Amino acid sequence: MSDLTVKEVASELRCSEHTVYGMIRSRRLDHYRVGGTTGRIRITREALDAFRGATVNRDPWARTRPLRSRA
Repeated sequence: MSDLTVKEVASELRCSEHTVYGMIRSRRLDHYRVGGTTGRIRITREALDAFRGATVNRDPWARTRPLRSRA
């Protein structure tokens, strides 16, 4: 199985390519370049699975829920 391009990762994560580049810049998604430091970016399937595993338990509504009172 070959490694994934930024476009393929964006499709799998259902986000934009711009978002994937942001994840790479913030070092949340591991990658490597083909053809030196200015080459095209590739992401391994293992790196994508690790990213998904690290983000699977996040609750997008956590900040909007009221805090429980301690009675």
